[in-house]
Amino acid sequence: MILQNIFNFFNNPRTALIIMFCFFLGYYLSIGFTIGFGNNFLKFGPVKDSNGEYTNFMGIQLNSWKLVGIVYVIIFFTTILHSYYLNVVEQNIHAYVLNKAIEVVPYSKFWTYFVLLVDPFINILLTIINFYATATFQIQYVIPQFIGSYFTDLPFTLKWLSGKKFIS
Repeated sequence: MILQNIFNFFNNPRTALIIMFCFFLGYYLSIGFTIGFGNNFLKFGPVKDSNGEYTNFMGIQLNSWKLVGIVYVIIFFTTILHSYYLNVVEQNIHAYVLNKAIEVVPYSKFWTYFVLLVDPFINILLTIINFYATATFQIQYVIPQFIGSYFTDLPFTLKWLSGKKFIS
């Protein structure tokens, strides 16, 4: 009975959320205090590293505000497209194909196969761009990811929640 109570406690989404918030807070504070991200983590604009070289993003040397702004836009729209694509494909193709209880897919066989065969390439290409943004270790390139993801995911989440009933 005690094991079941422990399992139920840790299997609660609220518990998982609190644990994740505590982990992120502790992790980022400890990394920040030890300068684990480097001195440039909180800087904005064209930033030089300890070797005197500007930050690079996918081979682009970000040595001007114009280039930094272009990269902000690239990251923002890439994140929007990635979030949009994941929401649409996962809910409309994967939800039907991967669910053994569903026998009829409401899309043509050609388009279902085509989307599922191209899906890994699209995901990988969009993930690479987002990875490079994160790999700069500068918050200025992570913020457009947060904004783009939230901008895209919020309407889908609200739409899915609008059709649900809750216990309390």
